[in-house]
Amino acid sequence: MVAITSTARNVERAQRQLYASSSQADISYWLWDAPPSLTTLLQGDARIAAVELRWVYSTKWRADGRWADLELVGVADTPQVNAFELVAGNPPAAGELLLDASAEALLGGADLARLIGDTLVYRDQDGRERTLTVSGLSRSPSYLSSAITRVAVGYTLPELVQRLLGARGGNQ
Repeated sequence: MVAITSTARNVERAQRQLYASSSQADISYWLWDAPPSLTTLLQGDARIAAVELRWVYSTKWRADGRWADLELVGVADTPQVNAFELVAGNPPAAGELLLDASAEALLGGADLARLIGDTLVYRDQDGRERTLTVSGLSRSPSYLSSAITRVAVGYTLPELVQRLLGARGGNQ
């Protein structure tokens, strides 16, 4: 009983410290085709420290010879909310993807650094195969590891995700 209680307290303390030292959002909303003016409106509220609009698209990518889940996140500029750490390579440019390093779990534990500069195949909204070049690797405290979720996360430019969604405005 003592070990369980002390472990629970230690986990709670560690989670509190991690949350306080990261850029995790307190609240995330899913919406459809939100105009950029929404961020301006929300930033006007003194109770809100930071606002960012994102574009998120769920699809499949070819990982280790099979199709696996991929969440493409379109981010304009360097995110301040749910920020990622650049582990290797560069932030994405047009036609590129910054892949979360935990995706190595979906590739049998392979070293993802070897993928930088390689082509990643994904499916567009019509099921056609498309490609992106892996620009680098990231790590984000706001996403659970791909080893747990079985979903890889990749950051790209908003324009690509907007095209895939068929909407100019953000959805998160």
